Formats: sequence, structure tokens, C-alpha cells
Amino acid sequence: MNDWTLIIAILLPVVFAIPALAAGTGAKRWPSAMALTGTALNFILCALLYGRKAVFFAPWGGFGIDFSLKLYAFNGLILLVAAGFRCCAPCIARLSSKKSPYPAGFTRTCC
Repeated sequence: MNDWTLIIAILLPVVFAIPALAAGTGAKRWPSAMALTGTALNFILCALLYGRKAVFFAPWGGFGIDFSLKLYAFNGLILLVAAGFRCCAPCIARLSSKKSPYPAGFTRTCC
């Protein structure tokens, strides 16, 4: 049985991060909104996956080598906690960039 939601949980933050990082310093609000939306959707997906057993299995390169992702209770909890911390990061970066005296700091550039 293949469960593609495990792959989506991995790739969803990447899909939202690429446009947010590519925006550069010219954009003001939409990169931080994009980062927050991506991490919030990932948190919701991880909350739906929590407490569930899921397996993603795909052949990898032949010769009996397989790619396998397995989700059990404990690593589902770790995934949920990591998604929660990732959800807080854009909020903290945006709030700290408002108080920053440096106009082109790291948080000002990314969020």
C-alpha cells in the first residue's frame, strides 16, 4: 500500500518556500504570508497523520532496492511537534523584523 500523504507532508513546505525565498527584498508581505500558509498547511496535514499508521513504498533503482517511508505513533508525534515549531518560525521572524534596527537583516530579507 502506498500512502502519498507522507510524500506530500515532506514536499509541501518546499513548494511554499521556493516562491517565498525567490521574492527577494522587494516584496513586503506576501513572502511571509506564503511561508506562514505553507507551514500552517503542513501542520494541519501532520495533525491529520498523527496517530495513524502509513507506509509509502516504491521501487528505487532496481536490483531489489526499495524506498520506504513508515509512519508510526512515535515518529508521527515527532513530525507533529516539528511542524508546530516550523509554524512558529515565520511568525517570530516577522515580529522580530518589525523591531529590527537593521533595514536589510536576515529576517527582513526572508520574512
